[in-house]
Amino acid sequence: MANVRWVAKKMLATFRNHQKYKPGCFRAEVLAKYKVKISYCCAWHARHLCLEKIMGNYEENYRLAPELCTQILESNPMKKYHLMVMRLFYDRKVQGEGFKEDGLDPRAQTY
Repeated sequence: MANVRWVAKKMLATFRNHQKYKPGCFRAEVLAKYKVKISYCCAWHARHLCLEKIMGNYEENYRLAPELCTQILESNPMKKYHLMVMRLFYDRKVQGEGFKEDGLDPRAQTY
C-alpha cells in the first residue's frame, strides 16, 4: 500500500492544474496511473499535503498577516478600512478568544 507522502509527490503536478480534485479523484487517478489502490483517508491526507505545498500552511500565513497589512498600507493608504477588519480578526486569532459574539469590539480603530 502506498503512503501519503508518495501519493502527494506523484499527484502534485496534476493537482496544481486541477485544484478542485476531491479525494475520490485522487484515488481514481492513482489507480489509473500507477495501478495502486489507496484508501480515502490516504487520498484526503495527500490532497492536504499538496495544498500545503502550493499555498503554504495556515500557521505560517497567520504569522505573515501583520507584515502583509504593513505592505498594503505603505503601497495604498486608502485601504485602511480593510486593514482594520483584517487586524481585528488577526488579533482575535492571536488572543485565542475566537469569534464569540461578545468578544468582538465594534469600535473602529484609527491609524
